[in-house]
Amino acid sequence: MGDIIKHLKNGMNRDVLEKIKSNKFYLMRKFVKFSYDQWRKSRLKPDGTYEPKLKKSTDDKWNKEHRTDYVDIANTEYEDLPRNRQYERMAAASVAIDLVLDWIESWEIFTPEMIEKMSSVIHDKWLERRIDTWELLDSSLTEPYENLSEDEKEKDRNHIFIAIQIIKEEIEAIKQI
Repeated sequence: MGDIIKHLKNGMNRDVLEKIKSNKFYLMRKFVKFSYDQWRKSRLKPDGTYEPKLKKSTDDKWNKEHRTDYVDIANTEYEDLPRNRQYERMAAASVAIDLVLDWIESWEIFTPEMIEKMSSVIHDKWLERRIDTWELLDSSLTEPYENLSEDEKEKDRNHIFIAIQIIKEEIEAIKQI
């Protein structure tokens, strides 16, 4: 991770940062694709399908087309998810990318404490979105970040690491233009 951080700071200037910010939607889509595929791989079964994970859909159009208000998010491609499920992934991507871009712009040193601070924000923002939709089934996840299990904290940290990797790739692409 140290090499990626060094590369981010060394490759950055005001013009590059502005180009990256102007490509935020593209970066969010990359983040979503990568994180969704990564999550699905963890559920892959030997027969090539995924261990099902049913979630409620609030997308009326999707519900009518599929004649149900539940979607198996593990066995559905991202593009085919109901809008509320796509929104959640895009919202998470937006938060993570903004946090990393703010960190780059601040020129602060990247430390384990910084990772924890950003991961805490990831969790807080996720919790805000969940409370708005009343979609909190596991009360242990309503705890502050510092009280979460290490596995749950790692999920939030992973958002930061994915955002860093995607921004690094974008810096490299911009520098080649």
